[in-house]
Amino acid sequence: MNAAVMWEYRKASIAIDMTQIQGMSDVDLEIAFIHELGHVLVAEMRDWSSDEKGRKHEEHVVEGLSRAFFWVRNAARKSKK
Repeated sequence: MNAAVMWEYRKASIAIDMTQIQGMSDVDLEIAFIHELGHVLVAEMRDWSSDEKGRKHEEHVVEGLSRAFFWVRNAARKSKK
């Protein structure tokens, strides 16, 4: 998956290579999609640091956000039971 973001216009699209995801479990697919949504949220950070180090920081932030979002969603589901 790849997120293309025009943050200044609040527009984004996520491209999905179906050959890459066909064997993924629903959980792994959801985590990957949430990860790409994280890129949509933090994309404007790229303008401040477009080098490789900046990209690594963005990936770290997005990975943390996606894990937190997934955890919160699961916790909410469990509390409804």
